[in-house]
Amino acid sequence: MEQTLTKSNIQKLEYLDNYKLKQEKRQLIDEMLESDNIEEVEWATLYDIDDHYTAKRISDVQALTAYNDFKPFNRSVEIGIKVFKSYIYTDTQSYLILDEHLMGLEYELDSIQDDYIRGMYKVRHSINSIANLVAKDYIKEARQVCEKIMNDNYDNHYSTLVGLWFGNTFILDNPDKAIEIYEKALTLATGSRWEKVRGYLKNSLDFVNIMMGYYPKYLNLDSKEPSEVHNVAYWFIKKNDIQVAEQLLNTLDIDDLDDVQKAYHFLYRGYVSEPIKHFSLSVKHFKAGGECYFRKLALYELEKLGVDRYLIDAMSN
Repeated sequence: MEQTLTKSNIQKLEYLDNYKLKQEKRQLIDEMLESDNIEEVEWATLYDIDDHYTAKRISDVQALTAYNDFKPFNRSVEIGIKVFKSYIYTDTQSYLILDEHLMGLEYELDSIQDDYIRGMYKVRHSINSIANLVAKDYIKEARQVCEKIMNDNYDNHYSTLVGLWFGNTFILDNPDKAIEIYEKALTLATGSRWEKVRGYLKNSLDFVNIMMGYYPKYLNLDSKEPSEVHNVAYWFIKKNDIQVAEQLLNTLDIDDLDDVQKAYHFLYRGYVSEPIKHFSLSVKHFKAGGECYFRKLALYELEKLGVDRYLIDAMSN
């Protein structure tokens, strides 16, 4: 009887997490943490760390430390730690670490005993793999994984996340297609449960709309989030309000940004002043962050400035 209850609660945890039923999930985690069953406690601990991280009660560094300090007996929970750490590396755009972290994980997932957990963790793994493939500029492969997940008719949460990355693969070669995909994904992400993903989609939509000269309808002029500040600065650059754009960029402390955020920061700096210097710094930080796909934005600007082709090729590798 106890074994059946444990399995039921483990599956319920994953279900509640997928559907962003936060209060119900938190209540179940707390109940399972008090259980006499070590398996329940270990699964609850896994989701407890993730719950604190996604609710921003702890930082990415604190979450990674908690995962590293957690030494479960259950092999499936141990694999679950790797899956959840993948999300942190994706969130923080730590693509070089993510690429190494994902190696072999797909095969480890096969050893998870519970059919439901194994299936859902494989979808989670696929989503982080898409992020990694896009960063590595493996666009064809990323699109194939996106299409497979969407064709398998997973719930709105995963369809929305896949829509985000699927749209990203079209930004550089078919931006209108990217906009279409983002807007469709937004229609799936209704309600407060999808707030985080909706934020990502709106930010991406604004970026592409600005790039194409369309109106960015989700632009937040008062936001202090680096990606949103960058979008606002980009909007003013496109309007040729260079001084306002520069003032906005000056509000960000470069030391507080990760490598990919720094790359975008210097990309926009390049539109404001010293273009060769700043676009080159943008390429440098895109490379440091393991981001090959969007690095093309800065490389393209250097090419337009007449920078030597051999130098551009060297910066591309």
